[in-house]
Amino acid sequence: MALLWMSEIIQQSLITRLRYCCDPSKSYVICGGLGGFGLELADWLVLRGAQNLVLTSRKGITTGYQQQRTTLWQSYGCNVKISTQDITVPSGCEALLGEANALAPVKAVFNLAVVLQDATLPNQTEQSFEVSLGPKADATRFLDKATRRLCPELSDFVVFSSVSCGRGNGGQTNYGMSNSVMERVCERRRHDGYPAVAIEWGAIGDVGLVAEMFEEQVQLEIGGTLQQSIASCFQVLDRLLRQTEAAVVSSIVVAEKKASTGSSSILDVVAGIIGITDLKSVSLQSTLAELGMDSMNGVEMKQTLEREYGIVFSPAQLRGVTLARILELHQSGNGAELEQSKEFDLKDFMMYLLTESDLRDSSIAKLPSLGAANGCQRLSKLIAFPGIEGQCELLKALTQKLEVDAIGLSYTSGLQADNIPETAARIIPFVRDLLEPNEPFHLVAHSMGCCAALQVASDLEHLGLVGTISFIDGSPAFIKELSAKMSGADWESVVLCSALSLHVNEAQVVEFAQELSKISSSSKRLELYLSKFQYDDKITKSLVLNGTNMVLNLMKACTSYHPTIGKLKSKARLFKPTMVSISFEAEDYELGQYFEQPVEVLVLEGDHRTILNNDELAESIMSSCRAANGFVEE
Repeated sequence: MALLWMSEIIQQSLITRLRYCCDPSKSYVICGGLGGFGLELADWLVLRGAQNLVLTSRKGITTGYQQQRTTLWQSYGCNVKISTQDITVPSGCEALLGEANALAPVKAVFNLAVVLQDATLPNQTEQSFEVSLGPKADATRFLDKATRRLCPELSDFVVFSSVSCGRGNGGQTNYGMSNSVMERVCERRRHDGYPAVAIEWGAIGDVGLVAEMFEEQVQLEIGGTLQQSIASCFQVLDRLLRQTEAAVVSSIVVAEKKASTGSSSILDVVAGIIGITDLKSVSLQSTLAELGMDSMNGVEMKQTLEREYGIVFSPAQLRGVTLARILELHQSGNGAELEQSKEFDLKDFMMYLLTESDLRDSSIAKLPSLGAANGCQRLSKLIAFPGIEGQCELLKALTQKLEVDAIGLSYTSGLQADNIPETAARIIPFVRDLLEPNEPFHLVAHSMGCCAALQVASDLEHLGLVGTISFIDGSPAFIKELSAKMSGADWESVVLCSALSLHVNEAQVVEFAQELSKISSSSKRLELYLSKFQYDDKITKSLVLNGTNMVLNLMKACTSYHPTIGKLKSKARLFKPTMVSISFEAEDYELGQYFEQPVEVLVLEGDHRTILNNDELAESIMSSCRAANGFVEE
């Protein structure tokens, strides 16, 4: 019986678990070893028997926690070397491996290094790709070549990739490419008979980049996945490092699938994408931007609402929409009819054009502001560029909230030319006189004024100056699109009819439009237009003539403006209203092509005109001014 019982036991299969073990007589290299995940990996290797560690970091030990961990490992008898070699160049990688071999023959190399330069594709630059590729793609290529020559006993070549490479993630084109290059290097090493594995991790919850971006200890859902605990990562790592079938492997925690039906579930889905676990803790009147939606989850939000619920938003509208509005559209079934827009009406601006103003008397004028009252003379003066109305009456609503001296331009005959470059050339002397030597400039432009502001910024940079530019619902491309939609080919008729409609009844405007359509000469059209007014002491013929000519010339200059400027170093922000005048495909109104740094885009409550009254606009502009002048926000 005993022999039979033993025979049955021998025939039973035993379940075994692969376990990664380290050789205490060898060294282990971790690039990016002083980061969150890097420190945890080093600790894991020490517990698995490693006695020689080489950790790389661009800055070396910078925190008490890093020092405490390295001291702890040394107390275990482990040799720990911190290397600051530049692994983005071949010589740095060879020097790093030389340092490691000096401790003990290199047994394994782990590359966890990363530098993020997130931006949407139109805002990516050659430099942002180079910065991202350096520690990942370039370093992996150089380590591959160096280890083949210098590390004959190497048994593990491990790179940490990301699920954003395998499935994509908004705003991380360069990061995805960097990871993809690393994976291809690993595949080539496998093909050549060398050890290699690339691990595509999802979001890591306890340490690393995601944990640093979200300080609150909440369970976030990103791209349909949940954060993976560090303990889970190392359980998986045992299996991934010992498998030999694949060069590229992955580990993610898939989030629970939510049903896409029912009026309450849509808010659960929206909250899940943003990372909100308790809907009761937030207001339904909060916008998605206020709730924390960013470029990483904005793409997923837009696609989910369109695909699952038939609710269509532009990227700009999506940031400004509230939870209550999303629920309302879902319940009403009108999701496809939600384009929030307000037709651009020239009459809103022409009323300022044909009214006497103290700002019209000179090319520049001091605007009301809080600058002198609050003692902010240390900040550079702010230069304001008005829109189609030609003088800064509308911009007063903004400047009176600014704690900086504000100077407004008026497109008088002395400043205005037939084209934007010449107009900018006439503006430059005034701006130079307003600025102290070598101090940053601050330009704020609304609507059509954005064209002149862009050219002036370029001219100022040619003079050795840099600063900030705040574009308020405008850019060269946007103005052309707006003009085309507003008037087609005959924007001259639209301007004349809009101005006249402020002073005569609708029937007279219709009659005037019919007469205008029969005249091709611009001068004859203007004569007919001037003949329709009833002049008095307030509305004089010279006022109407000069104001109308200013608008016509400004529209002609802006619609024919094709910037031929290089990449500007100045910091640019674009402020867009929630109520759009036109649906424009490029989120940054195509401004990104003119700047070295990505253009920051902010969506504020209002329309093309009322956005100037928004308090957040004033606060954001002041923040830019202080930062450029070297003042730290409290």
